Amino acid sequence: MKCLKQANLAVECGACAIWGQTTMKTKFELIPLPLDEANLFVKRHHRHHQPVIGHKFSLGAAIGEKIIGVAIIGRPLARMLDNGATLEVLRVATDGHRNACSWLLSKSWRAT
Repeated sequence: MKCLKQANLAVECGACAIWGQTTMKTKFELIPLPLDEANLFVKRHHRHHQPVIGHKFSLGAAIGEKIIGVAIIGRPLARMLDNGATLEVLRVATDGHRNACSWLLSKSWRAT
């Protein structure tokens, strides 16, 4: 992909090539995931969190057929906050794609 700064040239921007980034936006696709699939992704990509036992829903971010991140949303762990209307982000894990974590958090907020 060419950098948008250099779109009329046939080369990538030097800074983009060094950092491995482009200024083009990546389109993520939102997909619902079952808990076992989301937990498997967390196990593979998160350095210290264990799988979750229960959840309300799980969302995935995908590019084509490849899942690049997951968010697991469930009831609050603190009993005082569990009023039936409050949800908590239990896990968010990505494979390192830029902006995937914040994209998943925003989609989780909109889904509630």
